[in-house]
Amino acid sequence: MTPEAFVDRVALLHSQWADRRELRHISGSLFDAQYLLLLKMHEWACEAVSAVQAVYGEQAPTTVGPRPDRDDQSLAFQVTVGTSHTLSIALIESNRAGRPEWRVKATVTLPNGAGPVTVAPARRTTSWTRRGFEDVVLSLLTAYEREL
Repeated sequence: MTPEAFVDRVALLHSQWADRRELRHISGSLFDAQYLLLLKMHEWACEAVSAVQAVYGEQAPTTVGPRPDRDDQSLAFQVTVGTSHTLSIALIESNRAGRPEWRVKATVTLPNGAGPVTVAPARRTTSWTRRGFEDVVLSLLTAYEREL
């Protein structure tokens, strides 16, 4: 193992813990917390799309929709690879025991005709992380590659 490889692993560990600390304050089902999570996921999406574009160029046209504004009627955005491989992220409201709860919902739609499939963070963490989000983007990119 080269020294640079260890330095990269240390930097990754540091980054992952920094992400966890940052996300700690945006847990819960209140609107404000979940809206902040939605904005953080949009930030991750922009970074992921930039990385895909840097590697693939025009071979895999990848876009991310505009950042959701708090006053928008629909608090959502999409990441699209090609023309029909789509990751949709939305802030949705539900009622539990008569009180409103908010959560970020993510769905993947592929051109195979099947309906949208809900994707969620791993059960052991129960909340979104950058790595979990990037894994979903990689899965979307893999599905796009299979279609070529």
